[in-house]
Amino acid sequence: MPSTAQLQEIAENIENMRIGLDDVFKFKCHGCGKCCKNREDIILSPRDLFNIAVCLGLSTTDVIKTYGKLYIGDNSRVPLIRLIPRGQNKACPLLRDNRCLVHKAKPSVCALFPLGRFMQFYKDEGKRVDADADVEISYIINPITCGGHRGNTVRSWIESFGLSVDDQTYKLWTKTTMRLGEYIKRLERHDKKIPRFGVETIWLFAAELLYKRYDITKEFLPQFEANLAEMWKVIDEADIKVIQPYLGKDAE
Repeated sequence: MPSTAQLQEIAENIENMRIGLDDVFKFKCHGCGKCCKNREDIILSPRDLFNIAVCLGLSTTDVIKTYGKLYIGDNSRVPLIRLIPRGQNKACPLLRDNRCLVHKAKPSVCALFPLGRFMQFYKDEGKRVDADADVEISYIINPITCGGHRGNTVRSWIESFGLSVDDQTYKLWTKTTMRLGEYIKRLERHDKKIPRFGVETIWLFAAELLYKRYDITKEFLPQFEANLAEMWKVIDEADIKVIQPYLGKDAE
């Protein structure tokens, strides 16, 4: 995964890397597989995981077991799924003979390359914006060291992979990780008062609903929204009945 130094470098140069929807960049994939090697940072959103499962005819649980790893993000503190690279060149496990096994359902981070996207949850004065606020998606262009030089707009490149420039599912997922991460961090700040099994139970429960409880014969979004509703309902009830009594005056 990206080192702290790499993330810091991106953060410091974010304005120089930002690119508008109708700005043009030159890139054409030649299928060299370079961007699929020496990678330990391919993180799957629930939608990515679901799409791969559908493409391979596997359950999302089997995709995780075969190709990925469930872990807790060092900074986000939420359950995440990343693909585990293989071999000396640390190739993506879905790469075969320099071709993607799930090309039509490749993870968003791969489909967007050489673009990246993010959402800023901060106002101009630096104060945090509520996670439920409608925040725009911003795009950046990463250094291009391979491929050809065909001109593309950001908009046309994104839409060519069946993605939306105002991807509501991406927004929902980003807001979910932000809200869940903030809640878990609050619990961890009071780790001397809250039994460790309490936080770990939330992690396990969230991971089950975020990544595993899906029927690949049905549409993703309705299932994802239902899973989120159930997750927050149970977490909110547990917070009132179990967590807050432990925290007492420190509950806020």
